[in-house]
Amino acid sequence: MVGNEVLLRKEMAASDLAALIRSIKAQVSVPVTYAEVWEFWLSNRELSDAVDFVTIHILPYWENIPIRADLAAAHADEIRKQVAAAFPGKEIFIGEIGWPSEGRMRESALPSRTNQARVVAEVLDLARREHFRVNLFEAYDEGWKREIEGTVGGSWGLFDSEERTLKYPAGVPISNFPLWKLQMGSGMALAILVFGVAWLTLRRKPREPMESTLVPWLAVGLSATTGGILFGVAAQRLVYESYGTGGWLVWGSLLAAATASPVFGANALVSGRAPPSFAELLGPKGYHTESMLVTMHGLALMVTAVIGTATALGLIFDPRFIDFPFAPLTMAAVPFAAMTLLNPPAKGSRPLAESMFAGIYLAAAIYTALNEGPENWQALWTCAAFLLLAMTLWRARA
Repeated sequence: MVGNEVLLRKEMAASDLAALIRSIKAQVSVPVTYAEVWEFWLSNRELSDAVDFVTIHILPYWENIPIRADLAAAHADEIRKQVAAAFPGKEIFIGEIGWPSEGRMRESALPSRTNQARVVAEVLDLARREHFRVNLFEAYDEGWKREIEGTVGGSWGLFDSEERTLKYPAGVPISNFPLWKLQMGSGMALAILVFGVAWLTLRRKPREPMESTLVPWLAVGLSATTGGILFGVAAQRLVYESYGTGGWLVWGSLLAAATASPVFGANALVSGRAPPSFAELLGPKGYHTESMLVTMHGLALMVTAVIGTATALGLIFDPRFIDFPFAPLTMAAVPFAAMTLLNPPAKGSRPLAESMFAGIYLAAAIYTALNEGPENWQALWTCAAFLLLAMTLWRARA
């Protein structure tokens, strides 16, 4: 194997590469080839005379137009036949093909454990039936790639990178949520806690007519259900998407804020308290709140706003490897939006800080939805959370 994707990275001209391959070939007694993304073979056909067989890379997830997992094997077969027609008499060896088990969607291409297992199984079955050689990409997850390629870059292995265990042992059912019982139990516990806080808040207040408390209780139910369903999803994604101390700190803080939001929100919804403003936490004397409860609730909003804004800016300026934090953002956004609608802030001036955050969220939602396409449900879900946060922040008053 002389060279790997040097044409893709524009590290060498095709003529120089061909000369290098020929010089190596003259010195060895084994077959010589070059590995490259299939498109670059078709645009540099002069290389075929220098190699003994053609090695192509087919990664359906990374295609310019991403391919769904259920169509990946058929896509690979079509590309292999297309390249074979362009290089008659040459063996076409698929040097790289695979699918990521974790990471962000690209249009309709969804990384997941079940999708990875499906693509690998169908490609191997196709190779047996069509009698061609194939090399799976890759044996082990390469965690170091997550620093430069995000979660998806380090999740192509058939074996886990840390424990070196096979992801899909024979005879064991494959699930995208292998710890679903723990996730369900923790989500139910969070939902019960949210209802418990609302009930304790109501007990401390004078009894009100049923019709005046029904709507807040429906909002509490929505917040508790949303948080309960998504807590396990958010926790699992925290484990897979956090890289390094900084990553764990950022995404752990967002999960903590998202978990606290429905709990504090339940108290606010039942008591009629408006969403906290940034000025109540950071403002001068006369603006600053003395309530620890409001301070903790406001801190959850600030953490969500800051980390969510950093993600929103990333999705605008450098989205290729940015994960979509749809689960924790939704957990936080729903109770804050419900508070804004049911307990609107008192009249006053619109704070500049909240307005700027709201503008960024609105711009990111529009751009991301258009850039990622209608088939990327992770992106659309995240955009919906951005809009809820934008509405909450825009309606803030000092």
